[in-house]
Amino acid sequence: MPAVGSRQRKKIVVVLLYMNENGIGEECMPKDPVMLLSFVNMKLRDFYSDIEGLCMDYDVTQEELCEKLKMIDYEYDRTLNRFVCTE
Repeated sequence: MPAVGSRQRKKIVVVLLYMNENGIGEECMPKDPVMLLSFVNMKLRDFYSDIEGLCMDYDVTQEELCEKLKMIDYEYDRTLNRFVCTE
């Protein structure tokens, strides 16, 4: 396996520094409600056992998140740990 050159290492470090400077806040979540739905359900499925943990990590209230997704007729189902359509 070839060694990673210094140029490649610099690119990796720059990406990590950029991510650390911006943190993980609401600005990282999609603004579009449909994209937000996909993003949140994927995070809940793959990384979080409940909505509280996701909201804490992304510095958003559960009420804000639920309100945004209610605009497209989705609400959180605690049993399924995902947002589901209410229609």
